[in-house]
Amino acid sequence: MRETIQKRISDALSFHKKGLVKEAQEIFSDIIKNNSHNPEILHFIGIVFYQIKDLEPAVNLINQAIAIN
Repeated sequence: MRETIQKRISDALSFHKKGLVKEAQEIFSDIIKNNSHNPEILHFIGIVFYQIKDLEPAVNLINQAIAIN
Protein backbone atom coordinates (compact mmCIF):
# COMPACT_ATOMS: atom_id res chain seq x y z
CA MET A 1 0.00 0.00 0.00
CA ARG A 2 2.85 2.40 0.83
CA GLU A 3 4.25 1.93 -2.68
CA THR A 4 0.90 2.86 -4.15
CA ILE A 5 0.78 6.08 -2.13
CA GLN A 6 4.37 6.93 -3.09
CA LYS A 7 3.52 6.30 -6.77
CA ARG A 8 0.48 8.54 -6.55
CA ILE A 9 2.50 11.28 -4.82
CA SER A 10 5.10 10.95 -7.57
CA ASP A 11 2.39 11.23 -10.22
CA ALA A 12 0.91 14.32 -8.54
CA LEU A 13 4.33 15.96 -8.29
CA SER A 14 4.97 15.19 -11.94
CA PHE A 15 1.71 16.91 -12.90
CA HIS A 16 2.61 19.81 -10.63
CA LYS A 17 6.04 20.26 -12.23
CA LYS A 18 4.39 20.34 -15.66
CA GLY A 19 2.08 23.13 -14.51
CA LEU A 20 -0.95 20.84 -14.34
CA VAL A 21 -1.97 22.08 -10.92
CA LYS A 22 -5.61 20.95 -11.04
CA GLU A 23 -4.56 17.40 -11.88
CA ALA A 24 -2.08 17.43 -9.01
CA GLN A 25 -4.75 18.80 -6.69
CA GLU A 26 -7.14 15.99 -7.60
CA ILE A 27 -4.57 13.32 -6.78
CA PHE A 28 -3.43 14.97 -3.53
CA SER A 29 -7.05 15.51 -2.46
CA ASP A 30 -7.77 11.84 -3.01
CA ILE A 31 -4.63 10.72 -1.16
CA ILE A 32 -5.32 12.95 1.83
CA LYS A 33 -8.70 11.31 2.46
CA ASN A 34 -6.91 8.30 3.96
CA ASN A 35 -3.70 10.04 5.03
CA SER A 36 -4.89 13.15 6.82
CA HIS A 37 -1.96 13.12 9.25
CA ASN A 38 0.80 12.88 6.66
CA PRO A 39 2.75 16.16 6.80
CA GLU A 40 4.29 15.66 3.36
CA ILE A 41 0.89 15.37 1.69
CA LEU A 42 -0.59 18.21 3.75
CA HIS A 43 2.29 20.42 2.68
CA PHE A 44 2.03 19.52 -1.00
CA ILE A 45 -1.71 20.08 -1.20
CA GLY A 46 -1.31 23.31 0.76
CA ILE A 47 1.12 24.55 -1.89
CA VAL A 48 -1.34 23.58 -4.63
CA PHE A 49 -4.13 25.54 -2.94
CA TYR A 50 -1.78 28.50 -2.61
CA GLN A 51 -0.99 28.37 -6.32
CA ILE A 52 -4.65 28.43 -7.29
CA LYS A 53 -5.11 31.42 -4.94
CA ASP A 54 -7.30 29.55 -2.45
CA LEU A 55 -5.40 30.93 0.50
CA GLU A 56 -7.45 29.92 3.54
CA PRO A 57 -7.15 26.15 2.96
CA ALA A 58 -3.54 26.65 1.87
CA VAL A 59 -2.60 28.24 5.19
CA ASN A 60 -4.62 25.71 7.20
CA LEU A 61 -3.04 22.72 5.46
CA ILE A 62 0.50 24.03 5.74
CA ASN A 63 -0.06 24.88 9.42
CA GLN A 64 -1.31 21.31 9.99
CA ALA A 65 1.81 19.93 8.32
CA ILE A 66 4.01 22.11 10.54
CA ALA A 67 2.12 21.10 13.68
CA ILE A 68 2.62 17.39 12.93
CA ASN A 69 6.34 17.83 12.38
